[in-house]
Amino acid sequence: MISLVKVFNGLRKEGLNYGVPTTFVVLGGDTQVQLEDLLEEVLKKSIKRGWVCLKGEDFDPLSMGVGTLVRGLSQLQRFVEIETDGLHRDPRWAHTVDRWAVTWHPKLSFNLGSLRATDGIKFRMDQNTTLDEVKEFLEACKDSASVKYVLMGDRPWREEIFEMVRTYERSRMY
Repeated sequence: MISLVKVFNGLRKEGLNYGVPTTFVVLGGDTQVQLEDLLEEVLKKSIKRGWVCLKGEDFDPLSMGVGTLVRGLSQLQRFVEIETDGLHRDPRWAHTVDRWAVTWHPKLSFNLGSLRATDGIKFRMDQNTTLDEVKEFLEACKDSASVKYVLMGDRPWREEIFEMVRTYERSRMY
């Protein structure tokens, strides 16, 4: 059994898969489903060799059944991306995921050293974010092989952040 909120199709709106048709599987919540039933639903909604993104509120990739779900999706010829808040440790099976999208947090538990060039670390700005926090993120992640990206939305300081981002290798802003 695995906790499920919903399964839906959409376009990826951030990161390395920006604009790519994706089947989203939102995990968590109170509804428990059989792993086989979830795989069948994803199989019906997704395209062969297409992307499936596993995500959720307070989603812990170490939750029971997630590793088995990843293996099942891979066997069904789907590419798997996992979005996590970075507050959870990376699982032993992390290398079996095609792409990780880890949200940076000052109290990060996820091992950034385990991320590959195909993975991403994101920093989501909110109304209270300061330029110093953006700089702290870029500095903390500068040695990671993964892509670093700042999700700005309609925040101010576009030019200042652009100047910061362009000085760090493999960094982007959205």
